[in-house]
Amino acid sequence: MVVLGPFDRRTARTRCLACARRKIKCEGGSPCQYCMKRKQQCVPQAIQPQASIVFVNASAPCKRSGCLPLPPQLPTLRLCPKVSEGSSALFVKHFFSGFLARNDFGGPLDLGTIILEFQRSPSMYHASIALGALDLSRRPVPTLPPERKDAAVEAFTAYHTSIAKLKAEIISNKTPRDVNLWTTFFLGLFELMHDVTGEGWVKHFLYGTSTMLQLRGPEAHIAGPGRSFFLTARVFEICRALIYSEPTFLCQPEWISLTNKIWNEGNNKHWHPKELLFDLMIECSSISDRVWDLLKPGSNFPNMLLHRALFELAAEGFVIRSALADWFANFQKWSAGTGTPISHPSSVLATIYFHGISIYLSGIYDYRAQFNKIPTPTISQAAVQNHVDEILRVTEISLKTGNLAAVLFFFPLRVAGARVMTAREAESICAMLEEIKMRGFVVANAFTANLKFAYPTRAKTRLTITVRGAVEVIPTSAVKFVLDPVVINALPEGQEVVSAERYGNSAWASTARITARDSDGTLQHYFVKVVKRKLAGPRVLGEFSCMSELYKTMPSIVPAPRGSGKCLDSDDYFFLCDYLEIDHRQPDPVRLAESISELHRISVSPTGQFGFHITPYDGKLPLVAKWDSNWVSFYGKLLEGVYKLGILANGHWKRLDDAMKITLDKVVPRLLNRLYEEGRTVKPCLIHGDLWEENIGTDPRTGNIYIFDSCAYYAHHEMAIGMWRVGHHHMKAKEYRNEYFKLFEPDEPVKEYDDRNRLYSLKEKIMYSAHVPGTKAREQALEDMLYLIRKFVNQA
Repeated sequence: MVVLGPFDRRTARTRCLACARRKIKCEGGSPCQYCMKRKQQCVPQAIQPQASIVFVNASAPCKRSGCLPLPPQLPTLRLCPKVSEGSSALFVKHFFSGFLARNDFGGPLDLGTIILEFQRSPSMYHASIALGALDLSRRPVPTLPPERKDAAVEAFTAYHTSIAKLKAEIISNKTPRDVNLWTTFFLGLFELMHDVTGEGWVKHFLYGTSTMLQLRGPEAHIAGPGRSFFLTARVFEICRALIYSEPTFLCQPEWISLTNKIWNEGNNKHWHPKELLFDLMIECSSISDRVWDLLKPGSNFPNMLLHRALFELAAEGFVIRSALADWFANFQKWSAGTGTPISHPSSVLATIYFHGISIYLSGIYDYRAQFNKIPTPTISQAAVQNHVDEILRVTEISLKTGNLAAVLFFFPLRVAGARVMTAREAESICAMLEEIKMRGFVVANAFTANLKFAYPTRAKTRLTITVRGAVEVIPTSAVKFVLDPVVINALPEGQEVVSAERYGNSAWASTARITARDSDGTLQHYFVKVVKRKLAGPRVLGEFSCMSELYKTMPSIVPAPRGSGKCLDSDDYFFLCDYLEIDHRQPDPVRLAESISELHRISVSPTGQFGFHITPYDGKLPLVAKWDSNWVSFYGKLLEGVYKLGILANGHWKRLDDAMKITLDKVVPRLLNRLYEEGRTVKPCLIHGDLWEENIGTDPRTGNIYIFDSCAYYAHHEMAIGMWRVGHHHMKAKEYRNEYFKLFEPDEPVKEYDDRNRLYSLKEKIMYSAHVPGTKAREQALEDMLYLIRKFVNQA
């Protein structure tokens, strides 16, 4: 039984392993004096976790050497003096006996170190309160203790306090201690339970936990508490790299060899075959990262060497594919030989990660046309389906019966979600993500939003579709899409529908690809979007009008709009345009700049004013875009309208309300009126209105850029670049803005361009918060507004 003594800032010392072996006094510190003289590694003793935790009551007698343990028969947890009063007692107790007990993080959780450091580290103490309070505030408890009513407020207060204490502790210690690592880990979990986008956790883990691990180096994690932390955090770092397609330091040779050193040190009681699988997952991440480096826009890799490099990466993939097959066979033998049940948490994790990485490895090559003529380790659709089935089956059982931390299921569910074949499978994944959300990890919302409309659309049966009012059975490999007669009639005259299949993704519509045959037998392809929700008519009409205006102005970068309107057999509305073979790689900055700058240069407002002739819709939300001859007035109304949408989605926030009022009253006139000084004018340019990476496609054969899903209107040309400053878009890199302004320079005063860009980005950040309530976009918008207010209002 581990005893948690008084939280009275006394320093509890534990001898290092070397001093303990020699049975001499350890002076403490890392390294200690003895180890420094011997020039050897100083490894603290690991405190073995026990089955239960007892908090010592304030009335329990204490001595300088520590607290006397309570009798083991006491049934309740009691707290030490400094946490025995107020709500902190409840939250700390829930953190240890509730949150940690319910969540197995896939590694040997060093509970002994956590409890020891809890008593010594203010940052760990407040982090435990933050997690305990936040988790308790969301638990479905029938009768609420009075302290729980303010649990959420207490959670955020403790979270910010913990961060401040952590900074102070890091500054005072050149090398991060074990407690600092565990604190960053728990604060990262808090982000997953608070931030629905997952952006906060990614930054926290990447720039906090991972960076601190690298600062300490591999040698600090071979044994002792450092070893336990590394094995726990490793799976989170692997999943971060795979889910977000980002590089990981675990691919570096010194970290690859660390796990061998860990298990060769003699303490193998925690070893499980999943550790070998994690090594293979790291190799998959490395291949994916190197493939991206070769094929990303702007890559300077010589074309004459590209085929050879891709061939070698495909060969590496075959080696990993073979290693995965061998691993699974050996895993089954090991399970049978050791009697380890498949329901063991580590075995469950190993099983679903094996199926997930098997699909992921194939996906590295599946979606890139450059591998079409190269043998690759892809797997058949039947094999993919088998892996998907196993992921869904094992995950569903584990969520119902196991105690694996729900966040560990994101990677396999994300991979499976991209490959499911039926609506039932899609609904199953959404249901599991909802269960994960109910367990406190609200970041599941981001995965649901990403997957809900992204399911592949292939099936294996003969399907019936409607063709010009008649029912025809045709052989096809696609999931059927029933075409309304009005949609069919919108096709060019003389064409006959061959097939209609679900295709592509949309957050607010059903989408499909239509194949039609001309009278001479030539096949033509079209894209249709059908909207079934409230206000579908104005939204579809808005998109058709915006795309038509773009096509009329510069047809070389827009798929030709063919029609829109109300369906005959339902209350749905449709939008029809040409289908283009494009991929969604990051657009090449130079070619994108050439296309967009040309669009802005040649466009002419039909009224000579800013705005649009109908209401454009940004996704499902309308923009205030009535004609206005003055850009200052137009942008103020546009921003105010977007802010009202943000309030409807998120509610009022006084600090933001006050800052927005000053921004509209003071900052907008101050910055934008300068555009008109000295006789200057502002040209109304046709802008796309929502030009982020998902609304841009690249022809894989020619490299030509295409834009779609528009909410266009006539605006100051710099307005189009404002959203390229937003953190949740991949096009935030300054390279995109710099290339654009090489071709279409900022207006005078140029020295205030960056401030105008910051001002224009407010529209996108607040609109994003209206689409995805609870994100940090509002906080980011507030920071930008306060910056502009300090610069242009307070100093005026």
